[in-house]
Amino acid sequence: MKTKTFVIIILILFLNLFSASAANYGGDLKIKVELRPFNLNPIYAANDTALMINKQIFDTLVNYNKQGQLTTNLAESWQVNEDSTVFTFNLKQNVYFHPYQINGKSVPLNEREVKAEDWKKSFEYLAAAENKSPYAELFTEVEGYDEYRQGESEEISGIKILDKYNLEIELEESYAPFIYNLAKRAAVVMPLEAVLNNYFNFSITPVGTGAFRFDSFSKNQVTLVKSDNYWKNNYQEQDLPYLDQIQVNFEGEKNLEDNLEEFDLFQLNSADFASYQQQKNRYSNYQMQKLADKNLYYAAFNYNSYLDQTSNSNELKKRLRYSLDKCNFADSSNFNRFIFPEDGNNSHLLFNKINEGLLKDVNDNISSQLKNLQLITNNSKINNQLAEFIKNKFKEDNIDLEIKEYNWAEYFKKLNSPVFESQLFIMSANYNNRFEFINDNFYSTAENNFFNYQNERMDNLIDYLKLVNNNESRERAYEIITEILVNDSPFLFLIQGADSYLISEEIKNQEIFKNIYSKYNFEMLYFE
Repeated sequence: MKTKTFVIIILILFLNLFSASAANYGGDLKIKVELRPFNLNPIYAANDTALMINKQIFDTLVNYNKQGQLTTNLAESWQVNEDSTVFTFNLKQNVYFHPYQINGKSVPLNEREVKAEDWKKSFEYLAAAENKSPYAELFTEVEGYDEYRQGESEEISGIKILDKYNLEIELEESYAPFIYNLAKRAAVVMPLEAVLNNYFNFSITPVGTGAFRFDSFSKNQVTLVKSDNYWKNNYQEQDLPYLDQIQVNFEGEKNLEDNLEEFDLFQLNSADFASYQQQKNRYSNYQMQKLADKNLYYAAFNYNSYLDQTSNSNELKKRLRYSLDKCNFADSSNFNRFIFPEDGNNSHLLFNKINEGLLKDVNDNISSQLKNLQLITNNSKINNQLAEFIKNKFKEDNIDLEIKEYNWAEYFKKLNSPVFESQLFIMSANYNNRFEFINDNFYSTAENNFFNYQNERMDNLIDYLKLVNNNESRERAYEIITEILVNDSPFLFLIQGADSYLISEEIKNQEIFKNIYSKYNFEMLYFE
């Protein structure tokens, strides 16, 4: 009797465990977003909704882990030669494009396997001048790029097929950071026979290799369904994705008050964000989460203005920073699109160090010297909000600030003028990694060095990063760069863009939303 009872208990436990595990699979994830995706072809996809959707459909050779370090994706491995001019990729095998048809006939599975030639064709399609992709410059450094763009060659000679599963990319000169370009969302593999087929309309019926495949694009919704041949299942024990389907809704009439319960993820616009802040108890089944994006917003000092010509310029800058440190942009009810960099990836560690160095001992007696301050900004809504916020905070400390607003063309003309005299300006830019941020802003001859920042040691370190691919050596260079920027930073403040979402408590594995590199890894989500 005891033996029979024991066997029954074990059987019940086994069945319960099996049921709990099985419950992790299935379900439809319903998402409400603000922006409509206009083009799902990755060489054109631009807004956040299109990028979110394409992250589910397409794959890159390499990808970022949660620490912001590059890792393999559809590349099994890669090697870089000593002078950082040749990048060789060993491709994963048994990776297949999603099912698709050409001229009404289904392409069989064995003809959908991804090979080196698919990568070469995809990269050349992206770079082709006639396609006018805003991302074509990803391959600027590659040997033969200019000749291909100018129609002097039918291929990019530096992209070479070594064999079925090995691809080589050769650059014109040393440039170790090139590898970062291959992690960007436009640098994906596509079946060119579908892309170039006049009857396929790839912009609204995309085909990739990701965890979810395209199903439909209606007036107000894109629907994706689970891929049955997802490549990751060949390289791990547990099958992905867990979800059966993802519905991305962008119907403008859907609002927080009346429609929240229809969705698992609900993006908040400014009005929704303010409403949520006032009545959080109404939404107890949802958690508010800010999903960081790649946009940085900052107010910065012009190194050619009088603030840098006076003997106590550092004290004057500290005083201005102190006035703003008493407020919190990220938590203000006026701003639903900001967050302070906080998770542990490399880029955020750099930003955090810079932010920590902005506020030091402040001399309150120098406020009287802060006269005739002027800040210029473009006419974007977000930057104008920031400018008015800064002005009001300064006013609380008896610091007057004049705001000059220009359209984008006039604004850049002002920034690039040799007689640009305004002490402060507001800027926003998109960065995928810390090298882009450093090179774009602090290299003395960089086009976007609007601070007029000049530091010969910084220039040498950036040049060094372009040549060296040894991780230990690169990290040491980044440490020195961080030390320089902590002690000599042009920023008044530095914050990151974010999208505010209400997320249903029924969704599990919500940790992915807390990291900028994993926030769209929807293949990891499941329902309890």
